[in-house]
Amino acid sequence: MNYKNLIFFFIIFITIIHFIIINLFPLLGDEAYYWQWSRHPDFAYYEQGPVLALVIFIFTLFNKINNEFTVRAGSVFFFTLTLIFCFLIYKKIYNDDKSQKNNFFNLIAINSSLLYCGLAILMMHDTIMIFFYTLLIYIFLFIIEKPEDLKYWAISGIIYAIAIMSKFTVLIIYPAIFLFIFLTDDHKKYLNGFLLFTFFSIIFLSPVVFWNINHNFANINYLLIRSGVEKNINLNNFLNFLVSQLLLLNPFLFFFFYISSFIKIKEKKTYYELFLSVIFIFPQIIFLVLSFKSKIEANWPGFIYLPAFFLATNYMLNSSNAFLKKYFYFSIIFGLTICSVIYLLLPFYANTPFIKSSNALSKSYGYKNIAIKVNNIYNELKQNNKIFMAARHYQVASLLAFYLNGNPEVYILIEHESSKNYRFWKEYKKLIDYNCLFIYSEDWESFEMEKFFEKNIKKINTINEANKILFIDYFIKYKGN
Repeated sequence: MNYKNLIFFFIIFITIIHFIIINLFPLLGDEAYYWQWSRHPDFAYYEQGPVLALVIFIFTLFNKINNEFTVRAGSVFFFTLTLIFCFLIYKKIYNDDKSQKNNFFNLIAINSSLLYCGLAILMMHDTIMIFFYTLLIYIFLFIIEKPEDLKYWAISGIIYAIAIMSKFTVLIIYPAIFLFIFLTDDHKKYLNGFLLFTFFSIIFLSPVVFWNINHNFANINYLLIRSGVEKNINLNNFLNFLVSQLLLLNPFLFFFFYISSFIKIKEKKTYYELFLSVIFIFPQIIFLVLSFKSKIEANWPGFIYLPAFFLATNYMLNSSNAFLKKYFYFSIIFGLTICSVIYLLLPFYANTPFIKSSNALSKSYGYKNIAIKVNNIYNELKQNNKIFMAARHYQVASLLAFYLNGNPEVYILIEHESSKNYRFWKEYKKLIDYNCLFIYSEDWESFEMEKFFEKNIKKINTINEANKILFIDYFIKYKGN
């Protein structure tokens, strides 16, 4: 069987499937928020660097065509590139008679993971960052071949900076790379290159540093807020983290990620495998330790499992144990089945009885219809008044802006953690004396807004859509913050 052709057709097939699926369900609140970033180009944003916003900006044709397909098309494109480089990485590391077959099943294994299936169709930081992380791994294979060749170190520094500007979590890889160099027998060959790698990473990260200096180090403040470090050890956080990783990565393969990595570190047969093992094990230990003291979101360490797929696939399929091979095939069939069922359920997800209303996808359903109703009220009132729209929460404001006719700005006047990067978009200063439609879900949210206006007409409309109740107040004459 020609597995090289199978790999080619598999990547084409899975890409087509992903391009179809991204049209079948509305944007998540965070996706709409990142689309808002693309409408306000900057060197960085409150939570992350600028790369995701730039990708959305390009794929929406510079914000000229804004729909679910164009916003998410970049995620499919970069996930496909990730699979291509995964193929190239496996091919470079393992070059025996079985390598093409194992390479094919390694790509299947990656796509049997719920996490990676989700990242293929959602426009998230992780999707873009994982591509540049995969590219970084590929370049490092050439560094391992020729550590004295400084051009690869310079290229890797640039790629690493872009990965960091995609999502800051990838910073955890830096000490892992240093540890790998320390574990090599000829680590002195790597030191000059590592310094050059560091230099180029810092230089190309300078736009984000510049932005933080001018925004009171907002990224650092945000990371401190999200870290949520507790004084005492919290075993529940650790257990929740472990269970989330089991479920999202593939529960039947999960422990083989660790087994194969530790075996490769112990054997130390090739620096390729040692490198993959260290950049998986070291960051994972850090996340495991941190999970005792703070809440680790399930997707944060997702990218570090990528090298573990290569190691586990090679270890299990090259084993002389026939059961282990059958177990591997069963694992990926199980994972693919679960992913396929979820893909099929996506269009009906919010209406499924066992889905909680707090779910991110459930929260985003209904905003197309909500936007139509808000738009009707807005058009009626603006005939005789200067008027703008506002919300209390960044996801609500972003979803409304995305689905309203003409994609008008929906502002957040209250500077609070829930306003996210909206606090830095000060265009509302030009809206003095304008009236405002305020869309909200809790009474206290309306009370917070009263100080900015001369008068408030309470609840001129109530919208009940997709198990969501939203109220609309009409505020008269904005006075400024």
